[in-house]
Amino acid sequence: FVSGDIGGSVSSPTGSFRANLSEGRIGPVRLGHANAAAEVTEARTARFNAEANPAASNKRGAAQVTPGHLRLSGVIPLPDAEDRSVVVDWSVQDGGMQLISALSAPSLMQGGPVEWQEGGADITLAVRGTLADPVYDGAAVITRAKIVSPMLARPLYPLNANIRIQRNTLYADHFDAKCGPRGSIKVRGAVPVLQTRRNGGETWEGLVARADVQGGIRAEATGIDVRARAAYSGRLDADMVIKGTLLEPEVGGSLRLSKGTAFIQPNANQPAGGAAVTSGDAASRAGSGAVGFGNREAKRGLAGFLQRSTPPGSPSAKGDKGTEERPPLRFRGLRLIVGPELSAVYPFVLNFGVSGEVEINGVADPVLIRPSGVINFERGDINLVATQVRLSREHPNRAVFVPEHGMDPTLDVSLVGADLRALVQGKVSNWADNLVITRGSGAAVAAARAGGAGAGVGKVIGGVAPGDSSSIVGPSERDAAVAEAARIFEGQLAESLLEQDGQLAFSNLAASTVATLMPKIETGGQLGKARWRVTTAPSIPGLLSLDPSTDPFSNISQINLGSDWELMLGDSLQATMSRKLKESEMQTKFALVYKLTDKLRMQLNSESSTETRLLFEFTTNTNSSGGNNDSGKT
Repeated sequence: FVSGDIGGSVSSPTGSFRANLSEGRIGPVRLGHANAAAEVTEARTARFNAEANPAASNKRGAAQVTPGHLRLSGVIPLPDAEDRSVVVDWSVQDGGMQLISALSAPSLMQGGPVEWQEGGADITLAVRGTLADPVYDGAAVITRAKIVSPMLARPLYPLNANIRIQRNTLYADHFDAKCGPRGSIKVRGAVPVLQTRRNGGETWEGLVARADVQGGIRAEATGIDVRARAAYSGRLDADMVIKGTLLEPEVGGSLRLSKGTAFIQPNANQPAGGAAVTSGDAASRAGSGAVGFGNREAKRGLAGFLQRSTPPGSPSAKGDKGTEERPPLRFRGLRLIVGPELSAVYPFVLNFGVSGEVEINGVADPVLIRPSGVINFERGDINLVATQVRLSREHPNRAVFVPEHGMDPTLDVSLVGADLRALVQGKVSNWADNLVITRGSGAAVAAARAGGAGAGVGKVIGGVAPGDSSSIVGPSERDAAVAEAARIFEGQLAESLLEQDGQLAFSNLAASTVATLMPKIETGGQLGKARWRVTTAPSIPGLLSLDPSTDPFSNISQINLGSDWELMLGDSLQATMSRKLKESEMQTKFALVYKLTDKLRMQLNSESSTETRLLFEFTTNTNSSGGNNDSGKT
């Protein structure tokens, strides 16, 4: 039922509004009763009050939640009111938290609402003072709450908290939650709700509050199992410190991602127009106040409504425009630690093992953020259907972040395949301009070091290198480079997709995809200068056969475990063994590389289906493992 009336004059209207709702629903929450009323008075103030009560659940097996309530009432001056005082009261009790979670949908990006399933809650918030200088007071007591989030593999239960707001300072006296058998969250400390305006001298109460918030709020998370769809799935450990204010926080401390998978989303943070934004563009954008999105986010809720209601002539509206447009979230020395046991994956194409540490500073914006650090690519491969390449074990594969380049790190990656090598040394935004492709026999390429036929950092690579027809270098030869690369991949694609009689090779095409989908088990370690790694993956003969009478699962003994073994003793000796299913037979490859001198090394290759070969390699480049040196000849 809805009713209302309008009165007054055109320049100074008045009116009232009343609404009653029965048998309603907000998302999945059924309402027992809800009513609201609002009035615009002749004194140019808005009076309002609203109350909603969720219905008691009568479903068998459902968690029993006390119905509780959600209430909001108060008086707020309109922009042309003479009296600027504010009176607002808000309270939530028990089941009223279900209404809060339903009204917040969609929350947590595309994850859906956070669902309050059970527990006790008694929350109050009072706002007094004026629009220019509001004063917040309140308290929240939560007991044995159970909260479900699509971002977490397990619910938060039990959650107990005791939080209060005392004259614009938030105190987290007690906040503890369990998340699964080993996960936990703990929050302690204090932080101002907003920047207070000092009129005259400082009061004793203000001095005490300033002392309380010196350490900020410390949030610790241990063993949290995160399930952020299409972004990250794995373990989260954090020890973060939040300073600044509640509306404009500064986040520091450490955050570790481990034992999981981070999914790569190409161009997720790339600005419209396709090119990376330079540091000069970012500074121009920051100076012009173009990051107004943060201002929007910071002013959601009651505090934002109060500040937006401030008329242009009031003192709070005459502040610095640059400050007003400042994004709400900033990072100050936040250490992002990656690994151990973390993989970066682009489904069906790329799978890299990553580790490292990056320190993050600046505004929480893809253009204005300032990271610094190194992410190492420990292992991995890329499946391009036509060819499969893997990270060279002898190259320092990594991405280096520097503050001046923002989210555009410098890559130093070497990939080797059956008969080609690819070396990328340059920024991610223009990696194709810094690509070297070297073609040769499988044994020679697998044995070549990253810097042997490569180029130094900073060189723009494309064309054909003089004196070396197998390398693609030189910016003036870009067309030739593209044509040569296309020719290489065209030949390999034809071999992958076509049989000898010209028919489509469905088994070859499917094998590339199935090999990517098969689970892998990897382990490794280090003892002194010796490093070792073992990778195993199952293979099923006949799985891709087109013969309908073939049942690949008829005998469990048909499942074989392919494996890769690697042992390195310092920089002098490296031994690898690979045992994989090829067509219907298991084939074993063995390689032993011994470094005789800085310029000479020996390689022994043995394959079950071919003869054993002994190779000697000589290079004029004595620093071939670094990848940042001038090119040498082999």
